[in-house]
Amino acid sequence: EQARFQRGTAESRHNLGIVFREQGELARAIEVATQAVGDAERLGDRQLAAQATAGVAEIHVARGESELAKQQVERALAVHRELKDPVREAEDLRILAGAVALSGGTQDAVAMLRDVIDRATQHGRPMLLASAERDFARLLIATGDVTSGKAAAQRARAIFQRLSARAETDKLDALLEAP
Repeated sequence: EQARFQRGTAESRHNLGIVFREQGELARAIEVATQAVGDAERLGDRQLAAQATAGVAEIHVARGESELAKQQVERALAVHRELKDPVREAEDLRILAGAVALSGGTQDAVAMLRDVIDRATQHGRPMLLASAERDFARLLIATGDVTSGKAAAQRARAIFQRLSARAETDKLDALLEAP
């Protein structure tokens, strides 16, 4: 802000929203992430605004607010499709799968995550692949398919470990150790 680099401010707020979400500070996360969307919209940066909007949607998923999450992520998805950004589109679909799962659409969410896993593999995006595998693992385990879920968790863990994402690796270790 002091340097008057508005794009950097919007990006920083978006990233700060992610940090607060990961720390479980969901009220602060939604506040900061919403500011990031406003900053990006004032700049006229549609790509950044859509990315920040997807970040808001992911916070709504974490809060268990499926309808708000769907509204936000569908806005982001429309922009990313219009901008022909297949990687961010796949990320949006990962978030949408979480919202769909929250509202009881388990089979649709499973299909969406499989699609995201395929897309992440095709585009060579290991972080997206690991995140999709992690979400897939959690969903499978929650629906009672523990064996397949733990296999997906192992795949996600291996990728996160290669990326030195210790917090994600630790979370997956806990998931894998659970009965």
